[in-house]
Formats: sequence, C-alpha cells, structure tokens
Amino acid sequence: MRGSRFVSWLAVALVALTQPGCGDGEEREKGSDSCTAGRNMTDPRLVNGLEPIAGGALLRITWDPGTDAGSELPSDYFAAVKVSGETPTEVQNLVSDVSLTEDRQLSVRFRNLGPYLADHDALEFALVFPDRRGFVSCSHPGMDDAYLLKVRLEFGEQQQLQRAELTEEVTLGDI
Repeated sequence: MRGSRFVSWLAVALVALTQPGCGDGEEREKGSDSCTAGRNMTDPRLVNGLEPIAGGALLRITWDPGTDAGSELPSDYFAAVKVSGETPTEVQNLVSDVSLTEDRQLSVRFRNLGPYLADHDALEFALVFPDRRGFVSCSHPGMDDAYLLKVRLEFGEQQQLQRAELTEEVTLGDI
C-alpha cells in the first residue's frame, strides 16, 4: 500500500513538472520570449579605474551598444539601475550612489574604501537592471526578469586597482 501511494505521488509530481508554467522559470517555450535576446551592453569596462573623489571614490563604467533586444534599450532603462540585493551588505553600505551620468556611462560612488580594502583584496558587487518589457516592445511569460552586471575589482598590496572583471547575467522571472 505504501509503495503504491509513493508511485502515485511520484507520477503526479512528474506530470506537474512537465506542464507549461511549472518548474523553476528557467525554461520558456521558444518563441514566447522576445525580451531576453541579446546583451544590454557590449564590452562593459571601466573608464579610468577607481577615481578618488571627496569622501570616497568614483567608478565609471561605460559600454558599447547591446545586441538584439538589448540594442533597443533607451537611456531611461539604464537610469533605473540599482545595487543588487545579492551584493553583500558590507559592500552595499559602501555605495553611496549609482546613476546614469552620460549616455552609456554609469557612475558608482563609494564612501571611504580604505578600511574595507585594508582587510580585502577584492571588491565585488552587482548592479541590477529591470525587466526590459517596460522599456522596449517585447514580451515574455511570467514574472519580471532581472539583468545583472557583476563587477569584480581586484587590488594589489598598496590598495591599487590591478584588475577589473565585468560580466552580464540574466535571471529569468518565475513562470
């Protein structure tokens, strides 16, 4: 009796997971998502490294136009940037402002990084951009997607920036 209940439950679970709209949101029917094609940015990079400013530091990020649906994104889209909640709280507290300061240029302002860099050889954070549906003509099923720009800055012994790595990732909303 116990075995047959388990088999029945397993069969129901497998059927549910194979139905459209079930699962983790990572799988979407081809052709039903016209928003996620392409990158928001091509070749994201730093303008001048980490620049000292009064009370902290400034990091300017620039990029070339995106691809596919990403190439159609207006400046308003990039102005909606925020520090992602996946950024460690300790690092979030170092960021005083993130804004679009020029066409294809974001500025990230940091409070005094000295104490943080005294104990760390890298600074990692993520910037999050909203779902594209509100900014270009596209559609997809489910909840909003999030577009991340992950930034990793590596520092040398004298707290000098040695290396910067910027990568884009997409987190699809649940269906």
